Amino acid sequence: MDELVNWLTTQHNGLRTYRAFEQKVLQLAENDPQHLVVFFLLAAHVRTFVDAFDEEPLPSDIADQAFKRLVELAKMAGKAMAQSAADQLKALNEIAAAKLVDV
Repeated sequence: MDELVNWLTTQHNGLRTYRAFEQKVLQLAENDPQHLVVFFLLAAHVRTFVDAFDEEPLPSDIADQAFKRLVELAKMAGKAMAQSAADQLKALNEIAAAKLVDV
């Protein structure tokens, strides 16, 4: 997961990055079924965001806010994977309840 976060922090905040991120987390899900839920939650956030702005202009303030939040959620997910089951569940609930943007 650290590798994914490192990759993400070097990317541009455009929709192409979100699509690539989604593909990367789905690939990770295939390779790490023990943490399937966290990968699917991250993919769902990205898919919702991409669907909302696909074919629409993406205002820079929204792009910046969403990108920052996605990085935070990916870091949270990575930390949770090494924690106890109870702490993992708490993190999963926080990730599930999160929004990339407040629009």
